[in-house]
Amino acid sequence: EQCLEAATSADETLTDAWIMLGVVRKELGRPKDALPCFDKAIKNDPKAVVARFQIAQVTYELGDMQRAATQAHHVIQHADDFVPAHLLMANITLKLGDYRQAAVEFCRVLELSGPDATVYMSLGRAFAQLHDFPQAVSAFEAAFQLEPDNEMACSAAARLADRQGDTAKAGEYYRKLMRFEGSRDMAVEALNRLGLPAEAPPPAAPKKAKKGKPKGSEAAPAAKPAAPAVRFQPPKSIDRAGLPSSAPTRSTGRLIGEKPTAPARPQPSAPAAPPRVSASPTTPLDNLLDGLEKILDRTPLKGSFDKKAVGQVANKVVHQVNRVTGNLTDGMKNVTGNLSDNVNRFKGDSAAGMVDRLKDGLMSKVKREKAEPAQAPKKPAPPATGGLKKPAPGGTGQLPNRPKPKS
Repeated sequence: EQCLEAATSADETLTDAWIMLGVVRKELGRPKDALPCFDKAIKNDPKAVVARFQIAQVTYELGDMQRAATQAHHVIQHADDFVPAHLLMANITLKLGDYRQAAVEFCRVLELSGPDATVYMSLGRAFAQLHDFPQAVSAFEAAFQLEPDNEMACSAAARLADRQGDTAKAGEYYRKLMRFEGSRDMAVEALNRLGLPAEAPPPAAPKKAKKGKPKGSEAAPAAKPAAPAVRFQPPKSIDRAGLPSSAPTRSTGRLIGEKPTAPARPQPSAPAAPPRVSASPTTPLDNLLDGLEKILDRTPLKGSFDKKAVGQVANKVVHQVNRVTGNLTDGMKNVTGNLSDNVNRFKGDSAAGMVDRLKDGLMSKVKREKAEPAQAPKKPAPPATGGLKKPAPGGTGQLPNRPKPKS
């Protein structure tokens, strides 16, 4: 470490020296001190794949799974046949809960490096989380075949086979599980539940050694169990091109999850609008006058306001306005009717002739109206008797002048 520190101090561009210094500090149990060394190496050379792999390992040990996955992905992009990177990515995604990607990576590790009991165990857990129970059982079987003393692999294979209804295979592994003292009672109970005999198969007899003296002075090593001939189908990648661009939470006429052929639910009709009632013209005036009277009650003008007389005059004004409005409406209806008659009259003519006739008719009507003298407007009819209230004795019948405020 001292020599590498001296080398990097003398020349900071020594990428390999920074990588080796980080590895030494990691082996000394100081992963946090190792990270700056690998970062310095990547700063010098962004293509330093070894430094990125070391960062992925250190951050995985420190619990920073997101950064570890990012750096491992960079390594796999540069070297797809680098088994440690695939194995690290598989363990990272397994901890992150991405079981689909974990299964893909573990299958890639087996493809590149061959059978491995630990990889089979992890692959079995990933397939079990994906509810791919047949392949999960196959993975645990392969792990148990490589390691006959692997109690966890035997128990997992028995339980998953029992769960998917394969009684024969479940009974086979429950009987093998009876050899382990810690799982014997559970295996016997499971066999009784399945209605199978709770008898463990006899242990395999040791093979007889061949006669004759061994050629070497040393004993021959124990034969390794044969590698299981098992192949796995990794999960298919999701084809996002076929997915809809947007998934509405509610479709027209039915809820998502209902049958497409189900009849559309009747939509609640909007409540019908209440019929419009034409109120008497005095109704809003009465409200206005009542409010005005309440206001005047708080002033010195209290008692001098004749609401009935003022209301009658106001009602007559409203009737006059309504009468004028009605005359205008009737006039507009007459003009519209004349235009409609002219249009219907010229329906059979050509388009040019119809336009010319309509133009001539309108121009003649305008000239006629200009030639006629305007009639004087009619005077409104005198109001009916009893409209205004007689003035009180000694008064003029008008509101008194409001006294000027004192300066």
